[in-house]
Amino acid sequence: MAIQMISYVISSLFSFLAAIVSITFLIPKKSCNKSTKEVPPAGHMGLPWIGETMEFYTAQRNNKLFEEFAQPRITKYGKAIKTRLMGSPTVVVNGAESADANQFFMSNEFKLVISSWPSSSVQLMGKNSIMERQGETHRCLRRLMGASLGHAGLEDLVPKICNTVQSHLKTSWHGQEKVSLYRSTRILTFSIVFECLLGIKVEPGMLETFERVLEGVFAPPIKFPGSRF
Repeated sequence: MAIQMISYVISSLFSFLAAIVSITFLIPKKSCNKSTKEVPPAGHMGLPWIGETMEFYTAQRNNKLFEEFAQPRITKYGKAIKTRLMGSPTVVVNGAESADANQFFMSNEFKLVISSWPSSSVQLMGKNSIMERQGETHRCLRRLMGASLGHAGLEDLVPKICNTVQSHLKTSWHGQEKVSLYRSTRILTFSIVFECLLGIKVEPGMLETFERVLEGVFAPPIKFPGSRF
């Protein structure tokens, strides 16, 4: 049971990280050759500036981002579609083409494309965060972060994850007739990231505070009383 739970948590952790990465935008750099016109893929840009942001947020809150947002547009326009999210022109690629697209983006990062995050994310996370770093500074920070998930890092990390999972099962699952798997996985994933990766002891209320911050990070940057930002 513990081994299955560990596998599930690790999968959830990487899905969580992938979900965060998936909302970043790769913005093309301005080309010096203005005579060349690139033809964008088919799609719908939505309302001015807002684009299809509301539809994106609705699908995200329903935890059906692919089913309710991506899939209908892919069916209508094809595996590469254009849209506008949070004020930025965005291209969504799906299927076999996504592997080639990812390779193109990653190999040409800071050359033909640059990473960009919504302004709300930058304002809340700070301009010194990795999301605002470009070029060699960004690559250096990313290498440092990736080193912790390398072979040597995992040798030290896996026992910590196992201990955290066992402790969670003992305190939150043992003796319970019913367990909310969704809630339990969120708590456990949060504990693994903070305690095992960051070395921060999780205290009561930290998860709720973190989730409120995340709502602001991915919310429209509207400074209005009652808004998530």
